[in-house]
Amino acid sequence: MKQLKYISVLLFMLMALGPAFASATEKYCCPPCGNECDQMAYAAPGKCPHCGMTLVAQTLAEHEKLVSPKKNKVLFFLQDGVKVLDFAGPMEVFTDASFEVSVVCKTKAPMVSQGVLKITPDYSMDDTPHADILAFFGGNADSATNDPEVIAWVKKQTDPEYYFSVCTGALYSVKPDCRMSLRSPLFTKALTICAKPSLKVKCWLTSVL
Repeated sequence: MKQLKYISVLLFMLMALGPAFASATEKYCCPPCGNECDQMAYAAPGKCPHCGMTLVAQTLAEHEKLVSPKKNKVLFFLQDGVKVLDFAGPMEVFTDASFEVSVVCKTKAPMVSQGVLKITPDYSMDDTPHADILAFFGGNADSATNDPEVIAWVKKQTDPEYYFSVCTGALYSVKPDCRMSLRSPLFTKALTICAKPSLKVKCWLTSVL
């Protein structure tokens, strides 16, 4: 009799907790729309009361993957003496657009931009992670692009899907075997070096300095 009583209690608990277990694994959510309702879930099918889209049955884990897509990784290569103006603007744009931005330098030692701004890199050339976008910038680029160790590292960076540069950062692409196709705003001095038909650099003049 006691066993029957225990079984009855267990069945009752399972029936009571069943909906809770189901709701923990599957909800009704609207497809990602960029609004606050991306973070909401509903117990029944229908229309989202906020954006009007049809709710879709999915687990919370599935929905989280949709509303939190993988961030594109952008790697800024900064050399000693790099111009603040060249990299600070692009860094702000990429960061505001929710890209994952990191800085790589020749070593992990703090480097100085224009003798004023001290920068601590996230990575050195020895532990560079995968990047979807690799960027180069002007400011002492002549010195960096004549450093054999730096150019050897640049030649190995074949994984990124896109490359871009600002100003004399385009000089990295003119070295032999650097297989990068760049688009770069340049000033007159750099334009005479990079704007050659044999080089894969699409240039435009930004000043007459």
